[in-house]
Amino acid sequence: ATLRVMSEPVRLIPEAISAIIQVNVSFDRINNFLLDDELKIDEIERSGLEKSETAVDIQAGNFIWDPDTKIPTLQNINLDIKRGQKAAVCGPV
Repeated sequence: ATLRVMSEPVRLIPEAISAIIQVNVSFDRINNFLLDDELKIDEIERSGLEKSETAVDIQAGNFIWDPDTKIPTLQNINLDIKRGQKAAVCGPV
């Protein structure tokens, strides 16, 4: 009976270790984001969109996640998000 009582916590150990690893990875990502350089103002074009219905407009955008690579992860992206519209970028990281 004692062995059965101890078996449940022992079975939860791998799940707990996995959760701790995921938390650590998440904290590392948040830390990297917060310590990352600010956007270069001269690389962003701001137009008079304050009165527009468009909140985000990307035309032929190229995005790189790894600064050591020269080839963009996402290439030639066109995106138009209206004010109040919800959008998400999903995929493996």
